[in-house]
Amino acid sequence: MGRRSVAKRPWGSIAFWNLAEAQAAQERFTALDSTAAQIAAKLPDNPYARFIPVHSLLVRFQYDSVQSLLRSPMAQGWRGDALLPVRN
Repeated sequence: MGRRSVAKRPWGSIAFWNLAEAQAAQERFTALDSTAAQIAAKLPDNPYARFIPVHSLLVRFQYDSVQSLLRSPMAQGWRGDALLPVRN
C-alpha cells in the first residue's frame, strides 16, 4: 500500500516516510535504501530526503555510520533539529 501511495503521489513526502517506516518495521533494508534514493531524486530539498537515510541507519543500530553521514560533505548546511537545510 505504501508503494502504491508513492506511485500515485510522488510529490507527497509523507507517502515516502510511511513507506520507509513500514520497510524499517519489516526489516526490508534494501527496499528502505531504495526508498531513500527515490525521495532524494524526486524531492531533494524535502527534509524527508535527508531524514530517511539517517533513519535507515538508526533502525539498523549503525550509530557510527550516522555520525559519519552527519559529518560528511552531503550534510553540510543541515541543522540538527529535523535535519532542515540552513537558509541564510
